[in-house]
Amino acid sequence: MLRPNPNSIPLWKQPKDWFSYQRAIDYDRLLKRVDDAVAADPKLTAKVEAITLDAQIALKLEEARKSCGLSQQELAVRMGTSQPQVARLERQGYSSSLRTLAEFAAACGKKLIISLKKPTRCRPTRPA
Repeated sequence: MLRPNPNSIPLWKQPKDWFSYQRAIDYDRLLKRVDDAVAADPKLTAKVEAITLDAQIALKLEEARKSCGLSQQELAVRMGTSQPQVARLERQGYSSSLRTLAEFAAACGKKLIISLKKPTRCRPTRPA
């Protein structure tokens, strides 16, 4: 029976048996196909970037709350809102206003800073 080369994959990702190893390879192939499909379709690329941004914002909000040692309930009291509203702010895909984000940051003792950066990937623009 073939065994995977232990040096080719990180220790935490090493499979316990051959079938697990094969699944890991199939999963990597699937991710590659998805990445290729996304890269080939500008609309899909834009959707993936938007979803990624939503997830990053949600994670940053949760990190900010936890770094100042507050529960969602405690933060809600500081913001003058409800705990479910704070949970929605920390959920991916929930859209909120800049004012609400600034209030969230202030309640955590932080300051909301927004910056605009050039994208790391250059997408071709459509001719006019």
